[in-house]
Amino acid sequence: MNCREVQELLPAFIDAALEPEATIGVRTHLNACHICRQEESLLSSTWSALGALPSIQPSPEFRARFWERVRREEDESNKWWAVFLPKQLIPVAAGFLVIWTLGVAGGLFLFKGRASASKPLELAVSVFASPFPPNSIEQIYLQGTSDHSQNVRRQNS
Repeated sequence: MNCREVQELLPAFIDAALEPEATIGVRTHLNACHICRQEESLLSSTWSALGALPSIQPSPEFRARFWERVRREEDESNKWWAVFLPKQLIPVAAGFLVIWTLGVAGGLFLFKGRASASKPLELAVSVFASPFPPNSIEQIYLQGTSDHSQNVRRQNS
């Protein structure tokens, strides 16, 4: 056995919970290895010191309080918002909503200012940006102006 294997088996060796073959292997290694023997000595003294401490008994209502707290936390985790949004992401979602709201409000403010743009500019943009050919029914409908109908009336007169 090497040192790593023995150090992993030391707690079980001290508790006498190893199989006889493993116990013999650990004992043989401890006789030959000074470092592992020191580790075994330290671990044994630690367990002895812990054994000397008085045992702590919880209060009679400890279990009831513990299970009540577990139930409360389970109820908290079963709320509708917890299904979609873990507690850690609530501040992130709130920040996103604030930024989104400011963006929408800023966009509305900018579009309100663009609504007062001059008509020739809007007409030029609509002609070049329109997917429909000039003077098509769709184009005339989208323009919302009666320029085409005025031209037709002039030609008919």
